[in-house]
Amino acid sequence: MPVFAKVVSYFEEVARRGSIRRAAEYLHVTASAVDRQILLLEERVGTPLFERLPRGVRLTAAGELMLRSVRHLAKVFDSTVSEVEALRGLRHGHVTVCGLQFLGESVFPRFIRETREQHPGISISAFVGTTEEILRDVINGDADFGICYAPQGRLPVTTLRSLTLRMGAVVAPGHPLTSLAKVRLADCMEYPLVLPRREMELRSRIERIQTHSAIELRPTIETNSIGMMKTILRDGLGVGFLTEADVVADLRAGQLVWIPLADPGIGQSTVVLIVQAQRSLPFAASAVVERLDAAFVSIVPPPERLAVRSKKRNRAT
Repeated sequence: MPVFAKVVSYFEEVARRGSIRRAAEYLHVTASAVDRQILLLEERVGTPLFERLPRGVRLTAAGELMLRSVRHLAKVFDSTVSEVEALRGLRHGHVTVCGLQFLGESVFPRFIRETREQHPGISISAFVGTTEEILRDVINGDADFGICYAPQGRLPVTTLRSLTLRMGAVVAPGHPLTSLAKVRLADCMEYPLVLPRREMELRSRIERIQTHSAIELRPTIETNSIGMMKTILRDGLGVGFLTEADVVADLRAGQLVWIPLADPGIGQSTVVLIVQAQRSLPFAASAVVERLDAAFVSIVPPPERLAVRSKKRNRAT
């Protein structure tokens, strides 16, 4: 965390949590101490920065402007410190990456391992979340890099690399569907369906396929955890629908079989590696960008390699 004055750090925490009480709990200080610092800052700038509500606080227009300035200054400070350390040959610094759930299994661990081997002085924060959360963190400057589904519309982000993912049915080895080279949703309806929760991005992609048919998807099992979903599928409890990237490690281990979906209107999903637009990366982030790019490219192997694995397993069953 940048070494800013107490009043600034208290202000940012209240803005983040929307509550003086919750900010105080996180900071391990009293609510009155936080409120006192906020009042001092408002007195200094000559205008209210928060609107006091019955259940919390909300930034005023002046508060929004102050928050943007604080976050910008924090990033500039971190970047300058990294550059100074680089000049001194310390090679210290910190990198924050955030990405989609499946990255937590092998992509991020590989990136962390290789970065630590090459730059032992650099510390790393790696988080997973939704595309909305990842975009917010990159745009706000809370993350140096993000890996998410390609956003719609014009946003202040720059795409460093993109990758196309396909959707497929996922089953345990030995399942009757493994005898097929491709499947349609209709082929899967006689088996229990294991689906992501309705609010998840993967579910919306599955339902877009459904709109091109008269089939109604009725999950037997529903979860908001891709990891739990795959464990259930490995136990042979049904059919799930995931991208090839979600199951690469499971395919390599022979624990699951991924079969491409052949339904009309399936489309493809694009995953992107992004940074905040027009931002100069701090030294630490610049030092690891090649490592992260290599990890991104490894998200899925070439399609023909996936096909070879699937055929081998199908013959074995």
